[in-house]
Amino acid sequence: MVRKNSIASLEQFSNINFNLFEALQRCNNKKQKKDIVLYLMNDSKRISEVNPKNSLNILHHIALNSHPIIENLLIEIENLFTLEDLSLYQSQSNSEYNTPLMLALSKFHYSTAISLISSQLRLLKKFENQRPPLSFDIKMTVNAQNHLGETPLHRAVHAFNIVHSLNADKNVATLLDILLCYGANPNIFDNNGNTSVHSVALVTIFDQETQKSIVNSSPTNNKNAIAVLKKLKMHGADLMARNNDNKTVFNLLPDATAFANYTRKQYESSWTAIETEKMIKYDDTVNNYKPNFPKAYTTHLTKHNNFTLKTNINKRNGDSRCIMM
Repeated sequence: MVRKNSIASLEQFSNINFNLFEALQRCNNKKQKKDIVLYLMNDSKRISEVNPKNSLNILHHIALNSHPIIENLLIEIENLFTLEDLSLYQSQSNSEYNTPLMLALSKFHYSTAISLISSQLRLLKKFENQRPPLSFDIKMTVNAQNHLGETPLHRAVHAFNIVHSLNADKNVATLLDILLCYGANPNIFDNNGNTSVHSVALVTIFDQETQKSIVNSSPTNNKNAIAVLKKLKMHGADLMARNNDNKTVFNLLPDATAFANYTRKQYESSWTAIETEKMIKYDDTVNNYKPNFPKAYTTHLTKHNNFTLKTNINKRNGDSRCIMM
């Protein structure tokens, strides 16, 4: 139970919808912050306790919200976490098998999703001398699948197409880059046999003229399906992967004899050696890398995916890390 003197510090915040964020924002005492969090977790004895009714942990509850102080809240909670608590970032709810990251994405809380990834990376750094098991690695988190077989990358590509087509939340583009940067596999199949590449076809919710407008928009702004396909391809995606209906992403786009073929043509015509080099340079610029590209690396790209290429480049520059955006 939470101590009586701590309850007094909670009363000023008490209401029907107890505000986790405001409570922690107003409280300056570290011990009281812990008591507040425990109180809000149904008086759990440990900050890492999981609700037996729905398998939700404290990070799931954070994922359900989008608030300016999420980042600071996570930092406070990280101070209470042990090495074993890294498992909470991959803990799945018992209904839809959503990790906190997937839950944030399902609620369209893209900035919260980015904060959760940042939080796990900070903890991995904090406990690196204790050699966290590989099961706690960020790559496991960004590739976890829900009950539909979807990964965070499936959701992020969906969001990228919709949001950027509507010229909205810029966090989606950042999130997509971060997921790929930290090892999201673009070739994982969901229950329908769709990879993240097929998710690009969600752009079909728009009429054909809108679709063409999206395809023709500036690639440097990353606001079109072609830009997404290039980005996924650069990280090893199979653009001709077929789902359970034996369809590729191009088959899923409407009017296969016109728009889909037009899309494919635009995609294929862009893949010259020069454009390939430019795309890799652009991608690395986003990630704060500005290496020189000898022809050997451009040639290497034709045989291996970009993730392998980038790893070689990073090693050549004495840096094997992926820089957080």
